[in-house]
Amino acid sequence: MQRTYRPPTLSNLKSNSWQFAGEWLTGLMIAATLASWISLTLVWQSIPIYLLPIAGGLCLAFYSSLQHEAIHGHPTCNRRFNLVLVGLPLLLWLPISHYEKNHRAHHRNELTRPDVDPESWYVTAERWQRMSTFNRLLSVINNTFAGRMIIGPLLTAYVTFKEMVFGTPGSSRSVIDALTQNALHLIGVLLVIGWLWKIAVMPIHIYLLAFVWPATSLLLIRSFVEHRYDNNPEARTAIVEGCAAMRLLFLNNNYHVVHHRYPSLPWYRIPDVYWQLSGTSSDKQPEVSRNVVGGPWYAGYANIARRFSFSPWTSPIWPGESLSRDAINCDAMNQTSPATANNEALPPAAVVSMHK
Repeated sequence: MQRTYRPPTLSNLKSNSWQFAGEWLTGLMIAATLASWISLTLVWQSIPIYLLPIAGGLCLAFYSSLQHEAIHGHPTCNRRFNLVLVGLPLLLWLPISHYEKNHRAHHRNELTRPDVDPESWYVTAERWQRMSTFNRLLSVINNTFAGRMIIGPLLTAYVTFKEMVFGTPGSSRSVIDALTQNALHLIGVLLVIGWLWKIAVMPIHIYLLAFVWPATSLLLIRSFVEHRYDNNPEARTAIVEGCAAMRLLFLNNNYHVVHHRYPSLPWYRIPDVYWQLSGTSSDKQPEVSRNVVGGPWYAGYANIARRFSFSPWTSPIWPGESLSRDAINCDAMNQTSPATANNEALPPAAVVSMHK
């Protein structure tokens, strides 16, 4: 029998004696990551060429995980100070202000819906009809694990740049705000490039290939299966348990259901809440789905890679639009049978277990 979960209270989350230590640890990790980036860029010529993308990619991917933590109110209670701590655009293509705005909209709006969820890779049926054959092919390839790692970074940077120039669909950002944020981002990029050029003596193409690209690929691994459309909005978020190294790299954001239920929950408290939500106390039960909302559950990222390396994990077309239209038509044809009109067009999402 599933245990009844009691949500964490303010007292047991923020008055805990090790909450203070946990936030200090987050601050120290930010400092250590910035120090690691400085060190790697200074000694890059002495690092074997096959190790540089690993070290650079892990460093910047972890930095982005810390940016995500800062957006959600850590390590301090001062929002602006948190963003300043992680505001240097080491990835070059991602302004922290843009990341914060889009990510908050992602949490606030309907998940996966392309016209309101800035982090959705789905496209509407209408847009799909207007897309060229080449762009459709890119969308399909981008929904494979290999495609997301290889072309995903380019597509992500392109979409971000377009949103910086033309604005995010559905956003109400003023022209002055846009210009200010873009100017601040440009200053940060110039600082990073100036450091690489004058101090580290690193060509920009080396930095892009050995730091930015692998880091963005790692981040896209985490987000690859995070959200998938389901008739039940509560079941659109996945759980990927993963190994300890990946959980640390992503600061437990792989437990994505917990993160969406409690967005301000710090990374070091997420596992405990997850095990309470799942009604289990151990990770030794791989056959049991622990995604209590009925969404996808995966044992690890290696299993995801094996299953979806060259197979799209979902359709690029958002199903919600057609399903809503079908429901309206069904209601019109079955006015005497409300039960028929309320039937779901698709069955509830089955729990995805990589062991099946």
